[in-house]
Amino acid sequence: MIGVTADDGFLILNCSVILNCVSYPARRLYSIPLPTGGTLELGPRCLVMGILNVTPDSFAESAHLDDPAAAADAALRMEADGADLIDLGGE
Repeated sequence: MIGVTADDGFLILNCSVILNCVSYPARRLYSIPLPTGGTLELGPRCLVMGILNVTPDSFAESAHLDDPAAAADAALRMEADGADLIDLGGE
């Protein structure tokens, strides 16, 4: 079955059927060594990056995290929510 119509009239597609019909080029794989001894694997899947802004004069957010403990808690929440990487924006 390629798709079914939901109660609201929208067509729901079976992505596995569609993706099996499309050929994509293989992604390049990269292994980046980390200072902690681990590796960052790029290529097998998309990664999610959390953005943690601690710059007091940032135009990107109305609130910044100037308390180091609050910033660390926010980064840990991002990790718990599925972030693979955290971009720490600061001065």
